[in-house]
Amino acid sequence: MMVQHTPVTPKRWRGWIGTRLDIGIGLSVAGLMLPWLSAAVQSMDLGALPWLIDLAAHWQIPIAAVLTLCVVIRFFLGARNRLLWLPVLILPWLIALPRLETADQSPGPSVRVANVNLHVSQTDAQGLREFLDREQPEMVVLIELNETMAAQIATWTDYPEQHLVPENSPFGIGVISRLALQSATTVRDAKGLAEIDVIVRVADQPVLLTAAHPMPPLSSSWHRARLTKLMALVERQQHHAGPRLMVGDLNASPWSSAMRAVRADYRRANTLSPTWPNRNFGWFGIPIDLVLASSHWQVQSFDVAESFGSDHRPVVTTLRLSAASDRSDEPTDLELEHRP
Repeated sequence: MMVQHTPVTPKRWRGWIGTRLDIGIGLSVAGLMLPWLSAAVQSMDLGALPWLIDLAAHWQIPIAAVLTLCVVIRFFLGARNRLLWLPVLILPWLIALPRLETADQSPGPSVRVANVNLHVSQTDAQGLREFLDREQPEMVVLIELNETMAAQIATWTDYPEQHLVPENSPFGIGVISRLALQSATTVRDAKGLAEIDVIVRVADQPVLLTAAHPMPPLSSSWHRARLTKLMALVERQQHHAGPRLMVGDLNASPWSSAMRAVRADYRRANTLSPTWPNRNFGWFGIPIDLVLASSHWQVQSFDVAESFGSDHRPVVTTLRLSAASDRSDEPTDLELEHRP
């Protein structure tokens, strides 16, 4: 008995490829709506589902890249109407935690802040030293600071103000500064992880900077612990009436449901450029090394630098106090609490 095989024609191949590209378009569009879904289900008793949705919601830029690729290929295969999906690409910018206002070119009091995840395995501070010499930040938050790195950093006289809490674990942390620290306090969260509160003066205004590194959301319970920590940070910072900064590897992107803890009071200095993981030139990552700021600030510049021995890319930003910021020489609650 003869078996006849249907010849595979170019038209059949285009149909087969087109069907799969359409599936890719549909999944990508659904993926770009995940932050909305994640925010909606966080308060529901759905087991691990809110955690899993939030994990997927982080990857908005890679999802947008996949949607673009599928639409473009489908267009060249003759389906021009698929271009109607391209406006959906605006969603990552609409849904993300809003960004700070951009400062104009007029002079004003400013501070340059760097946020650096060193990686706990790194033992040579030369890369950090070169980064600081090149970028010249006035304040630096150090995440995953181990004891070997801390010993080297402690000898740097151009950053005379230091508050280092090193650990030989991913949760060592530190702040170094060229600005005088009026106070510096280590706070332990519910899981014993160190956070640092420092107060400096910028143009006679007391500025509170909190450095933090929440647990990564590797399980449903750690997902909840991250939100609890961010909520506690916001509550503590609210005791400070002046300008506030929250800096660190927050293990949450601007699309994460965890941002609901900060959305009312903070904006990001970050663009949406990825900071982790440091692979494929950083194109297919997510921004989790964040600089969040109260409404007292405007952003003058922001850059994601090249990595030096870490799976994260450091960020550096120049923030300017807005003209509308209230100036006060009166000590805040946190200043009084933290004074020696």
